[in-house]
Amino acid sequence: MLDWKTLIRGWLLCFAVSFPFMFLPTIIINGWLLNSFIQRIPQAILYAGFFTLAIIIAAVVNNYQSLAARKRIFDQPAFKQLSFYGRLNGLGSLHSHIETFLIGRVNNYFFRLNIIDPETVPVQVSIVPCIDISGDFGLMKRLIEEHDLQEDLFFGRTIELTPDELQNKTFLLDRLKKLDKLLTDYGALPTEIDEQEL
Repeated sequence: MLDWKTLIRGWLLCFAVSFPFMFLPTIIINGWLLNSFIQRIPQAILYAGFFTLAIIIAAVVNNYQSLAARKRIFDQPAFKQLSFYGRLNGLGSLHSHIETFLIGRVNNYFFRLNIIDPETVPVQVSIVPCIDISGDFGLMKRLIEEHDLQEDLFFGRTIELTPDELQNKTFLLDRLKKLDKLLTDYGALPTEIDEQEL
């Protein structure tokens, strides 16, 4: 599925940025003569349009390859066993790639799983528990210091999965169950998510 509105906005932005540079040959050859600028306009529009189109096509191809690589990973047994919901992130953004992520519940908490870079081996997976830590900075500090959760990752954890671990149906589920038990033991408040909206 192509996000046509974002593609058009991206094309217009790239066109606006590149269009003035199409006059550089005229400036170098003829200087700042107004007549030369006017004569150059049709060529500048054509060149800027094709240049921008090439950039947009390259971005779409790159984004598609990234999405396809993420899907191949999410289709592995370790992820399939979770039966999480697949969602998109980055729609409508000019500066972010469209990414797929998974969200679902394991026991008491929802977890958001994302592939950091689908091309790396072992695969790096960010695990973000959906918990409310806004009112308990002591809990956040303890989880960071004692259990390797990272504040810069929307308060989550990064793990690596080897090809063998991706084939293991229970590997990722077991890790999430351990994290669920840890958060339960610490009394972390789960973020309320309506499963009907997922």
